[in-house]
Amino acid sequence: MKQQRKRRRPLAFEAFDRWQLKKIRERLGLSLGQVQKMTGIATSSLWDYEHGKIVPQLHQFKKLCAAYRLDPTEVCELMRLKIYEDFLLQEFRRGCQKAGKSPGRVLCELMAGYALDMSKRPFK
Repeated sequence: MKQQRKRRRPLAFEAFDRWQLKKIRERLGLSLGQVQKMTGIATSSLWDYEHGKIVPQLHQFKKLCAAYRLDPTEVCELMRLKIYEDFLLQEFRRGCQKAGKSPGRVLCELMAGYALDMSKRPFK
């Protein structure tokens, strides 16, 4: 008798937080149909993403991030990238709120400032 081998899911399934994707949609009060109209992604595919049947391709993931207006830190959370401590993220978001700016806008300004600063330094 031949022994069946267990099929492993690709790494993308482990990296993508499907439950977080559904929570974001529900937090925004959007139905799958509304997201379909916003992104052009079939409702059946959206359901499959949220239930772990398939992982969105990069171009579809970008559409979802834009439709949900995710800031870079939320995208990192969705992809299970732990690049900071939780308390730092909370402080960052609080600071953005006090400044009246979105976290995405603040990160863009920070990167632009860094690029400008680096452009003034001589090459060694």
